[in-house]
Formats: sequence, structure tokens, C-alpha cells
Amino acid sequence: MAVGNVIEKKHSGANSRDIIPAARPL
Repeated sequence: MAVGNVIEKKHSGANSRDIIPAARPL
């Protein structure tokens, strides 16, 4: 999950606090 969090954070800077893969379906 740590890796996913890092990727999500980089992908979504504005939604850094909302780091949830389920909430952000790519």
C-alpha cells in the first residue's frame, strides 16, 4: 500500500490528503 500511496500522491497533488485508490479509479 505504501507504494500505491506514493504513486497516488505524485499523481494527485491536489488530492494528496485523499490518497485512496478505490476513490480514485484510474
